[in-house]
Amino acid sequence: MSSDAIFVGDEKEHRVKVADFYMCKYAVTVKEYLQFAQETTTHYPEWMEEGSEYNVKTGGNDYYKKLGDALTDDNHPVVGVSWDDAVAYCKWRSSKTGKKFRLPTEWEWEYAAAGKEKREYPWPTEKGEPTSKLLNYNSNVGTTTPVGSYPDGATPEGLYDMAGNVLEWTDSWYDEKTRSSRVLRGGGWGSSAGRCRSAYRGDGTPGHRFNRVGFRLVFVP
Repeated sequence: MSSDAIFVGDEKEHRVKVADFYMCKYAVTVKEYLQFAQETTTHYPEWMEEGSEYNVKTGGNDYYKKLGDALTDDNHPVVGVSWDDAVAYCKWRSSKTGKKFRLPTEWEWEYAAAGKEKREYPWPTEKGEPTSKLLNYNSNVGTTTPVGSYPDGATPEGLYDMAGNVLEWTDSWYDEKTRSSRVLRGGGWGSSAGRCRSAYRGDGTPGHRFNRVGFRLVFVP
């Protein structure tokens, strides 16, 4: 994908030149991420981290436990990983494949979600407003769902779950002046419809982990 287009992140228009890139079809799954964590014995998700109160086996906090089997199912998007963890995964995957993988910038992410038409939501405009048939949002399921579970909500270009399921880390700073947090895009399983719009910007500090946040990669040719 490439574009010289106007984007509307944070409800403000920005003209941005986006160079060629390929966006991965799905968010990184539990199976994919744990292969990295187990091979390197580092960057375990918070719900697996030894000594963490959020560890689903030994911790007392049920922040992740309430996701049940969805938390560990191979085909669900991984959650409980920070921006730092996601960047480490990108470097590992790049070294394993000899190809350059990284997190998308927020403008790459928005272009992939909104397209040249600047769609309010990632799916074709004629499909209308968010419904439980188009995305996993607003706790209509109460957990993550397997990647690709909402084909009706896919982008015309064939990207799945760009709205709902998990918010996704991007490589961009939320505020270039303070550089204290990274941009999150896409809305998660507990997000309102408004927070699943293509233009919505959330944020999180690079070391923080959430039960509604995962990530997706881009491949740079």
